[in-house]
Amino acid sequence: MPNHDHDRGTGAVRIVGGALEMGLQRQQLRAMVTASTAGARCLSSGDVYMAPGHYSAAHIYAEAEIIVRILDGYAATVTWGDEGTAAVMRHEPGQDLYVPAGLAHAAINLSRTHPVLAYEVRSTPRFNEDVSPRPDLDAQLPLLAQQVQDEHVDRVRQAQARGELPWW
Repeated sequence: MPNHDHDRGTGAVRIVGGALEMGLQRQQLRAMVTASTAGARCLSSGDVYMAPGHYSAAHIYAEAEIIVRILDGYAATVTWGDEGTAAVMRHEPGQDLYVPAGLAHAAINLSRTHPVLAYEVRSTPRFNEDVSPRPDLDAQLPLLAQQVQDEHVDRVRQAQARGELPWW
């Protein structure tokens, strides 16, 4: 659990992160602002670390809307609509991705050599407590991950050939 200091006069809280923990969705997470650390009533936030080449399990958040901001690295989020068709959205440092509550999704680190660090904000005060795995979609992930990671390698090589660095 993170360490936290309360400013008793204003209600402000400074939170210093604890250890990463593996979530049900096979992502390493560090809850930061939550109901228990800061008294949050309507939101929570935390860090997400994805090792090189890693992809999460498919999952949904029953109640939480989430915003994902990539801080370092390159990622893709796979989403599945009601008809079961997968869509891939790539995102990079400085970009936000919004995932509505109930939308099945999974994250992919596009790099096989560089980790991804992201920061998530969720619309519920208990970070990651409403996650539900979607194992029915997991069989699609190995091939999807390989395809988007291969495409990323091609884009990196093309960018490097043009002298556009850094790319990993």
